[in-house]
Amino acid sequence: MSLPTILLFFVYTWGLGFTVTRFVKESDNVFERNLMRIGFGLLMLPILIVILIWLHIPLDWRVFLVICAIWPVIHLSTNRASFKNINLTISKSNINILIVLLLFAFTFFMYHKGAFVYPYLEDDDPWEHAFAA
Repeated sequence: MSLPTILLFFVYTWGLGFTVTRFVKESDNVFERNLMRIGFGLLMLPILIVILIWLHIPLDWRVFLVICAIWPVIHLSTNRASFKNINLTISKSNINILIVLLLFAFTFFMYHKGAFVYPYLEDDDPWEHAFAA
């Protein structure tokens, strides 16, 4: 995995989530709002893929980038004043979100550098379970 691929994935999910959250009530907290946008984007990404396959549109990264960036670019060009009023204060909810993100980073690192690093899985234990099943 390369860094541009990961960043592009987050642009896709954030852009799709930005489009979907236009139809729901958004949180006043900036961090919570953007994490929810990424979550909604993760929800919409497989749906978008199925729609593109159904319409016989090629699954190219440029197609996804254009689709995911249409509404955020339109909104940015028409509502520039809303982006200047971002309030970044330290509150209890921001600290809770930071704790959750730190726990996520710790568990991701644990799984990434833990049992999944070596090629064999726990001395063939899963293979024996699969054979018995």
